[in-house]
Amino acid sequence: MAKVYEKHNGVGVYSSNVPYLRTTGSFYEVGYDIGKTFSDRIKGYWNESEVVKQKLIPYAATDNGREYIESSLGICKSAFPQYIQQLQGISDGSGLPFEDCFLLCLRAEIKSVLYPKELDTSLGCTDVYINNPKCKLIAHNEDLYHMVDKFGYIISVTIIENNQEKENFTSYCYPCSLGGTTSSFNRHGMVFTCNALYPDYLVENAPPREFLSRSIITAKNIEEAIGLAKNTGFGMGFAFNVNIADVKNPSTMWTVEIGPQAGESKVEVQTLDEEPDESKPCHYFHVNCMELLTDVSEIPNNSSLSRRKRAHEMNPPRTKKDALTILGDTTNQEYPIFRVADKTTVESSTTFTSVCDILENRVEFYHGNPIRQDFKPSFSFQIMEENN
Repeated sequence: MAKVYEKHNGVGVYSSNVPYLRTTGSFYEVGYDIGKTFSDRIKGYWNESEVVKQKLIPYAATDNGREYIESSLGICKSAFPQYIQQLQGISDGSGLPFEDCFLLCLRAEIKSVLYPKELDTSLGCTDVYINNPKCKLIAHNEDLYHMVDKFGYIISVTIIENNQEKENFTSYCYPCSLGGTTSSFNRHGMVFTCNALYPDYLVENAPPREFLSRSIITAKNIEEAIGLAKNTGFGMGFAFNVNIADVKNPSTMWTVEIGPQAGESKVEVQTLDEEPDESKPCHYFHVNCMELLTDVSEIPNNSSLSRRKRAHEMNPPRTKKDALTILGDTTNQEYPIFRVADKTTVESSTTFTSVCDILENRVEFYHGNPIRQDFKPSFSFQIMEENN
């Protein structure tokens, strides 16, 4: 049964402009609850989004588009039948046709690779890792078209199959998303933030990013996450970066880049261990360009290069305040780290800033620039419940 929380209820504090749903059931049932609850947001995004109007719908009307969509759907039915059930539930609950819901799951591939000359490289996300004995966190700016802020929502999902709990996670979602493409965590104490990567080619006989990112957020540990990323037998058609921490194993964090390859995804992992020496750096940055997948060619991304350069120019972060100072920086007017939708930023904006605080067992979400004095999170969640 679905329930929308409008105020503090013992689980978290939720912003009035970002609706939150907690739902339990089968894959189809939770999908139906999500679709029914957020029907206006899902259909509103479909009807108002320029990406949908100018890229997705025209591409789907071409012979190549129909062939790619049908092929991708067949692969997803084989590789991730449970998530197809969830998407069917979202479709039935929202009233948006399944074909349109599935098309939204291909938006990363279509707008990036199939329209490379029109790619808005001002879009993208920024992550700051800190790992020292007193501060362990992954802080993340979620940057996309400002319309996502208007129509996004948060879900907490418990999947029950044959009277057994199969999955339990919380995720900020784009409209019609399966979950896992932004900031997420699960009841096993695993936290995840994602950054888009932009290879200049697409493997069409492998699943799209949306389904792999949904799969990875179910992992109980880093070994399982890496196995899910490889997706042996199917691989992945596109690319993304997932940043991972584990409340149960707080001494280590990981950044994982996953690239396009049929049969088994290209996967590269960098381990970020605790740095106890206060005289040495204890941080790491990741943006929307590849650091580890050196054999994957990518679309040039001036925004990512500029944001990364600016982050390295600032004082090395050691605390949460330091991380938020970097993520709130607007020094580079053309490619600021924190963005507000206007002509300068090509209508992209920072939808939210999340802080996954491992020592505090908490994920915080901020709306607005987090460096403002006395700025508090809009809402927060406990990562692992005490009885786990």
